[in-house]
Amino acid sequence: MLSNPLSRAILLSIFVAPVSLRGQSLDAFTLLESAGRVYRASEGMCAEFKQVLSVPLLGEDIEGEGRLCTRQPGLFSMRFAVPAGDVLLADGTWFWVYRPSSDPAQVLRSALATGPRGVDFYSEFLNTPRDKYRAEYQGKETIAGNAVHRIALTPSHPAPYRSAVLWIESDASLLRKVEITEENGSVRTVTLDAVDVNPHLGADAFRFNPPVGARVITR
Repeated sequence: MLSNPLSRAILLSIFVAPVSLRGQSLDAFTLLESAGRVYRASEGMCAEFKQVLSVPLLGEDIEGEGRLCTRQPGLFSMRFAVPAGDVLLADGTWFWVYRPSSDPAQVLRSALATGPRGVDFYSEFLNTPRDKYRAEYQGKETIAGNAVHRIALTPSHPAPYRSAVLWIESDASLLRKVEITEENGSVRTVTLDAVDVNPHLGADAFRFNPPVGARVITR
């Protein structure tokens, strides 16, 4: 046993200092790029999602949930169970928006190259992040029992949103939560659960057929 106070202090410094240094050495871009490699190496990803859209102008929170899938290049879908039937989908050519919960007779579409950025947050935030953002590591948290890293992003070039925060799972380098602050002050938070890497994705996973009689508006 070490009874000398100086000896105990030296021993503590040997064991405690490396832990502190490891915490300080965590780099936001390194974590983002690790998650990006997992994303790009997969045949696709799917997850259950819960979304909260906080709209200060309306003074309300709009909640939704459903299943999200993504696959490269340019394929992404959010199919809502709540509100039932709402769809956000990129099919490789078009980005489709259909919200029967608010207007069942209207479908919006835009060319994928000019479609709304940030909706496919896998591609938006995990591909070449150093070219697009200033990133800040904000520490560790826990989501559904999983240790995650919190990373704040600020666009370094003009973007259709002010900022974003990402939570990346420590062990698996999987995206678990995204919070995007839009230009108008609205905040969209998407939490992912039951993330499935390399799921079986059928031919219809990224296909959208406008309902008969619905008016398709091309932006």
